[in-house]
Amino acid sequence: MIAQPDLVQAFTVAFATDNVEDFYKLIAPEAEWVIMATGETFRGLDQIKDLAVRSVAARDHPVGMGIKPFNIFTNAEGTRLCWEYVHTAVVTGSVAVVSRPACCGDEDQRSHHLELRDSRRQDRQG
Repeated sequence: MIAQPDLVQAFTVAFATDNVEDFYKLIAPEAEWVIMATGETFRGLDQIKDLAVRSVAARDHPVGMGIKPFNIFTNAEGTRLCWEYVHTAVVTGSVAVVSRPACCGDEDQRSHHLELRDSRRQDRQG
């Protein structure tokens, strides 16, 4: 079992560097990833893996661009994590999600709201 501060750090490193293999190790088999902007839901590790592969393929991070967290905090119980970040990237033309919200451009401010349980995460993205 990963201690809560170590889990937050492991998520931050994996997510900010597009390290999908380490990211997969943090996901509970029954996790659900909801992209709130589009309403799409990905259930279970296989669907989340597919989304991760498509997401990484759909963008490029030239020098100075990338996923940059600016506000990371948990609730007092350590069961919820809010991970706010700015994402700058070049969209490669590949499709990561079925519908891209009109609000999103080459730089998006987003947040992840995560449930921490048994050293693994269940996701909701905002």
